[in-house]
Amino acid sequence: MRVFASVGILVLMVGCSGMEAKKGPSVDNFIAPMTFDEAYRRLQAYSRQCLSEFETNGGLLMHSYSGVLHVLDPKRRDTGEASLQAYVSGRYEKNSDVVISVDGVGVFDQKQLQAVRRSVESGTPSCR
Repeated sequence: MRVFASVGILVLMVGCSGMEAKKGPSVDNFIAPMTFDEAYRRLQAYSRQCLSEFETNGGLLMHSYSGVLHVLDPKRRDTGEASLQAYVSGRYEKNSDVVISVDGVGVFDQKQLQAVRRSVESGTPSCR
């Protein structure tokens, strides 16, 4: 229940702007045909290969069948906000909810959002 509340708060805070090509905060929410921990591993692989110059933190919460990944731009550390956030959740073995948000600053735009989604869906990191 907390995961869904977190996702709801994230969507409200960031604002759902769909997949329009514009600068500013954006959110993508989709169902991934895999377990939540596999979706999280794919997010980690993407961040290691494509966003290695940024700080990454987060982890799996096995008791709540969820995970969170935050990518922070060290140049913008003063804001304390993540440039990219991803949440995965799923109690069912074959499907997971994935919510990815970007803040629209610098490389964290629609193209980044689409690259993360491609990477989760394909299982191969596909950089921006």
